[in-house]
Amino acid sequence: MAEQQRFNVRVAGSDIAVSSIGPYCQQNTQEAKTLILIHGLGGSQESWQMILPQLVQRHRVVRFDLPAHGSSSCALESGDLFALTTLVSDLIDVLGLSCVHILGHSLGGAIALRLLAMYPQKVRSLCLLAPVGLGSRVTMEFVSGLSEVTSAEAMQVLMAMATYVPLVGIRAAQVLVRRLEKPGVRETLRKIVHACFTPTGEVENLRSIFEQAQVPIHLIWGKEDHIVPYNHSFFIQQKRKELLPYVLLPGTGHLPHLEQSQHVAQNIEEFLIKCCETN
Repeated sequence: MAEQQRFNVRVAGSDIAVSSIGPYCQQNTQEAKTLILIHGLGGSQESWQMILPQLVQRHRVVRFDLPAHGSSSCALESGDLFALTTLVSDLIDVLGLSCVHILGHSLGGAIALRLLAMYPQKVRSLCLLAPVGLGSRVTMEFVSGLSEVTSAEAMQVLMAMATYVPLVGIRAAQVLVRRLEKPGVRETLRKIVHACFTPTGEVENLRSIFEQAQVPIHLIWGKEDHIVPYNHSFFIQQKRKELLPYVLLPGTGHLPHLEQSQHVAQNIEEFLIKCCETN
């Protein structure tokens, strides 16, 4: 794997942990092959580890931790989608980039869509994994539980809700719980949950952004996703309109990049190659 750079940047009052890796990590002018990854609630930049080796073969890949996630600070004045999107936009500016490919998972997918609406000039393409905001009601038992778990055993049970086959072992669960014990993490996660989701799991409707997008969009979803269930009628509607390529993965839950990493990585790579060929 190509050499990786790890560093922190100050963005919107937060210290954001960033990793940059790939053949173009030293060349900001090669933006046509720069991909920024936005993880979901409760995740981190390490969530992408399984698909990273294939993505960095042809692209500069930039990962980062949202506030209160991974190694980033907990400073966050507002946890709503607007504030999170503004933070990502500011991060793109701080990194000296202008127009990039975006890969977002779950809440990260909603941030990616909102970024396209607010700053269309900064988005070259979107690849969305089980995104929040396309009409599916989110399972709040899981979402709210991410900030409340206090034991590794309870974390295993919670994470088993997100996958078709349980994947999180006891050691990984212990790491996730230890992250929650860092000062301010639970409080900031609660702030994000309360700002982005209603108690019944409804979120901002981003379907109009999706349907009116002027950039290539690719959608990947697990057919057995019980956290953000795929909307069958929505998929049929998109197929009729022929608006986008999409993949619906059987035997897969809410974490396709972990559950079907090889297939997902190859699919994303093929999409990005097509985008680069047409730009």
